[in-house]
Amino acid sequence: MTPKFLRGPWRLPRLSDERGSGRRKQRQAAWAADIGSFTDNADLFPTRIHNEGMWFDTFPHQQVGDLDERFFNESKGTEKYQQKRQAMELATYASAGPWYTESFSAGPVPVWLIPEGWAAFEAVHFYLMDTDLADSTHRALCRTEPYSPSNDIIVANSLCMRLSHIAGVENTTPKPTPSSVHLWVRLGDLLNTSVRTLSRQITDVENVVQNKVLQRICDMTGIEEYLNLAGGRAHLRGFLAILRLCGIPIDLAKKQTGLGNAIHCMTLCGVLSNTVSSYEAKLDEIRAFSDVELMDMYCFTLENNFPCPSYLWAQILEISRLRTMAATGSSAVVLLQHAQKIYGQVQIFSPENWKESYSIPKGRVALLLSRIFKAAVGIYCCSCVPASVVDEDFATWSSGQAAAQRLTLLRLLGEAVEFDRQLNTRILWPIAVAGYAASTGTYSERALVGRLLADMQHEFGCIPPRLLARLHCFWMLGSGSWDDCWNGPFTFLP
Repeated sequence: MTPKFLRGPWRLPRLSDERGSGRRKQRQAAWAADIGSFTDNADLFPTRIHNEGMWFDTFPHQQVGDLDERFFNESKGTEKYQQKRQAMELATYASAGPWYTESFSAGPVPVWLIPEGWAAFEAVHFYLMDTDLADSTHRALCRTEPYSPSNDIIVANSLCMRLSHIAGVENTTPKPTPSSVHLWVRLGDLLNTSVRTLSRQITDVENVVQNKVLQRICDMTGIEEYLNLAGGRAHLRGFLAILRLCGIPIDLAKKQTGLGNAIHCMTLCGVLSNTVSSYEAKLDEIRAFSDVELMDMYCFTLENNFPCPSYLWAQILEISRLRTMAATGSSAVVLLQHAQKIYGQVQIFSPENWKESYSIPKGRVALLLSRIFKAAVGIYCCSCVPASVVDEDFATWSSGQAAAQRLTLLRLLGEAVEFDRQLNTRILWPIAVAGYAASTGTYSERALVGRLLADMQHEFGCIPPRLLARLHCFWMLGSGSWDDCWNGPFTFLP
């Protein structure tokens, strides 16, 4: 019920005399009694509308007319109500932020619609917009901000992931389509700009490390190999050549964490690329580094996509020397002795006692991974020497050892994937080795390798499909040497 003194027309008597003062107190008492019956102590505002046209039944704020404020301030019975109203306003301003005052006249803004973390965005907006002096139109046109080539690589990486995702949804290899051609054009522009910038900065040899040239080459290599573009192998060769000119790799790696990760990744890529390439198509730039330097860089940190024990990594480097001996005319007897020596070192390794100076997987995962890499390195040692340069003794020994290790490796691969599906992203190189060995095995063994590589397409882009294509061609031949399977250049990027 609306109090009588709030009903129109508004005819207020003068309240200067004593009689008027008494009537004023009566009106105030009636006002307090009237609003008290419709006010809940748990609410901050009346639940019913008073004086329609001045009070609005909205939340969180109420609009009060000038005349209502006059009686509101004079009423002693509403002092508690005023305190609640003030507390509500403070809470609203604290939770809503400065934008609330701008939209105050436009209508109510419910507090429960304010997203989480809005205060942080308010702070960033204030820092960027209010604490920085705005440039005039003339200064904005004339200002030249320093160009950062890393920005192009960041955007290119995002486009690479997007294009790979599109290819995964369409269940095809990454390639331009009518719906994604604009992304490919943008990616090409960014890569071309980065190449021009790197070509200019490479000439400044003294500042190559400071300009982060090596990091950007590493990123470009990853993008182009992930999408099966043409320049990945050239970037890898250029990276290794520049790295050799800059000094000792491990010393450079300790200066910057990002640079250390790039050197670790690219030297690992260089060694592994030579393992799945023919000797004639190998990367000569990786031979400029000694085994000690390559060992130091491998032990810089753990490579999640190639968690091979460092002891077995040293044997991979020895096998590379064995392939060089076979290509340079060493006798079959010398090759057999050297191969048996390396194979014996591989068999000495104990997976149960795998320890490193850096953090490694724990428990059964570590045991499975170390056993898988042990079997894969053993097969690589027995099979890497071409059949044209070995005698019958070498062929008999290598075929027997490779067959035994093939069964072990395929069994371990099945156990690893069954134990944890995510482990297949860490065993790409052992799967490639198992694919070569499966050429003399059964159809089910080759089907297992094909299924594992097909499942890894979303994690490694175009590399698993390219490996599978090589293996399919080799399986059609029936059997052959290691170089018959990997009969050309191949860039293996873990």
